[in-house]
Amino acid sequence: MKTSQDLAAHTRCLSLQSAQDLGAHAHWVTDAEGDADTLLNQQEYAAYLDALLAGDYAACAQRVQGLIDRNVDLKALYVQVFERSLYDVGKRWERNEISVATEHLATSITESLLTLGYPRLFGGTHKPFSAVVSCVANEFHQLGGQMVADTLELNGWHGYFLGPNVPLKDLLGFVEDKQPDILALSISVFFNMPALTEALEAICARFPALPTFIGGQAFAWGGSDRVNSFPNAQVILSLADFESRLREIERKGCAG
Repeated sequence: MKTSQDLAAHTRCLSLQSAQDLGAHAHWVTDAEGDADTLLNQQEYAAYLDALLAGDYAACAQRVQGLIDRNVDLKALYVQVFERSLYDVGKRWERNEISVATEHLATSITESLLTLGYPRLFGGTHKPFSAVVSCVANEFHQLGGQMVADTLELNGWHGYFLGPNVPLKDLLGFVEDKQPDILALSISVFFNMPALTEALEAICARFPALPTFIGGQAFAWGGSDRVNSFPNAQVILSLADFESRLREIERKGCAG
């Protein structure tokens, strides 16, 4: 059982934009440790992680660009390099081996590295499916949501990422305008669950048939039961699960 001190510490750490957004409790990505050496051997990965912890953007970018130039699978790059490294950074932060500043810098560098793959990511053929991705109101942790939006693009979907702290009124208006096939919401802070509940109530009332997927670090502390009480709303605990849901929607769409 988590104590009040644990919860207080959790709240303090989540007030920062941290690498833990895609760490041990990311829920939007899979655990990459099992096949992490596919793109980088252990020595190469260790060098990348050391550069990330040192704040050496140039060294990290050189490594990532080299993989992109080899035409590696971008999905593997996201999981085996970006997710794995942030997982390791998060674990070191939890053990007090690195500072919040170092963790924050690693997150910032990773956000910049994502853009190196964008020419390929957004240059592929698109399917006739779209999704809106957003952080709920009062959520400022955006890296997980950004990677979800990129994952949609990797699967040929049009992904509209609205970023952090999106007011509910604006989110509803954007969904009304775009009429997406799905809505994906990200929540990192457990104590922001009331904002998520308010959003789901409004979404279900206005778009009762819209599949809505929710993920984020907050669910490491509970809250799935709140989401599952809403029709067409589901908590997604891994990237593989998310992609399987996309396949289901594609099959239904093609059948329709």
